Amino acid sequence: SLSLDNPSDGTQFHKDDKSVEVKGKTDPGVRVTVNDFWAIVDTDGNYSYTLALKDGDTDIKVVATDDAGNKSEKQIKVNYSQ
Repeated sequence: SLSLDNPSDGTQFHKDDKSVEVKGKTDPGVRVTVNDFWAIVDTDGNYSYTLALKDGDTDIKVVATDDAGNKSEKQIKVNYSQ
């Protein structure tokens, strides 16, 4: 299982919001990447990663992979303008 709790799809960020904490929940013991960067996953399966935002649209792709190689994906898009 994989949830992406923050941010929501279509969220608008402005000026001082130069990064966003991507967080959600998966099964314990699962590896999670956010845009191909390793996220921190705690023993309960909660994950987080601070992603830098660039001007315009940013695609956020979260992939959870278990020990057997099974993958679950979530993808959203957010927007940042200065």
